[in-house]
Amino acid sequence: MKTNMLRWLLASLSGVALVALAGACSLLAGKPQAVAQPDDMEVRARVETALAQDPAFKTDAITVQSCYGIVELTGAVACIADKERAGLIAASVPDVVQVKNDVSVRVTTGK
Repeated sequence: MKTNMLRWLLASLSGVALVALAGACSLLAGKPQAVAQPDDMEVRARVETALAQDPAFKTDAITVQSCYGIVELTGAVACIADKERAGLIAASVPDVVQVKNDVSVRVTTGK
């Protein structure tokens, strides 16, 4: 009687262990999940819209490019505050992964 119970217990534990092992292997052996890439045309349009709609930002001299969610800003602005503001606005847009702010600040001469 004790032997039968011991065999039953061993068989049950072995079955549970096999099921757990099979589940773990299927998780590890599965194909990696594809990471959705942002639609660059959509990201670019959203950044351009955000720049145009921001009341504190008054320039249309910035060009926006996007590649895999990495946004590059180029162009020229009147002061460093405008350059920084453009970068912050772009970074706040959904699906923007990184901002490369290559906007230059125009040098004005005091004539």
